[in-house]
Amino acid sequence: MSRVPRVATTDPATPFDWRRWCAAQAIPEEETRYLLLELLRLPPSALAAPLYLTGRQTRRLAGWVARRRRGAPLQYITGRAHFFGEMVRVGPGCLVPRPETELLVERALDGLEGGARLLDLATGSGCIALAIAHRRPDVQIVATDRSAAALTWARRNLRGVGVTVHRGDLFAPVAGERFDCICCNPPYVEERAILPSDVRGCEPDAALFSGMDGLDHIRRIVAEAPAHLLPGGRLIMEIGTGQGDAITRLARPHFTEVAIHRDYGNHERIFAGRR
Repeated sequence: MSRVPRVATTDPATPFDWRRWCAAQAIPEEETRYLLLELLRLPPSALAAPLYLTGRQTRRLAGWVARRRRGAPLQYITGRAHFFGEMVRVGPGCLVPRPETELLVERALDGLEGGARLLDLATGSGCIALAIAHRRPDVQIVATDRSAAALTWARRNLRGVGVTVHRGDLFAPVAGERFDCICCNPPYVEERAILPSDVRGCEPDAALFSGMDGLDHIRRIVAEAPAHLLPGGRLIMEIGTGQGDAITRLARPHFTEVAIHRDYGNHERIFAGRR
């Protein structure tokens, strides 16, 4: 007796009243909209037209909202973050890319010559190296991090873009090497700082905290970076608000030029030093 082939059931899309649904959730409406658009891979402008969700999509969205209510970072839930025009895959074990770090990429790209060598120190998700590699394929990029979990994400994001990835503490993986530019978004948060619950306890402490004043890693980087810079090479590093004066004092003995750049909120954000 021949078997009757099974026919796959369909999951038709139905109209979705996203405004009413967003207002009914127990998380902020801007977060429900973010999750909805990420689920559907749509830009915000798509909300001007009717939306249609399948039953599977509706259930998945409800699961995402439940995870957010339990405190999971939005980007861990969706599995990706937007950064400098790139889509960066993220999850537990790596720092979520922030818009402020895009200023570091802008500063690094400014004045970067063809054939230059660039080191992305403490690369995390690899977002900085990825953004630079896509805009300057003529630059040789090396990315390092001491976290095996973070490098799992970095290798996924950097696959196929020609970036060399090494594991190790700060400059240890590139001993004896020199670069035209070193980029770094180091841990710079004070250990006692009060952070949102979806940051402290979710994102890795090792990527956030750096001693009582937030400067433990920066002290090492400022002191060790010149030995890994070619003449005229630059260190471009993200810093925290209020750290500019202290970092400037630390850096002056090691660099011929030192500058602190502010972000669009007028907060100290980027250190730039030239060897």
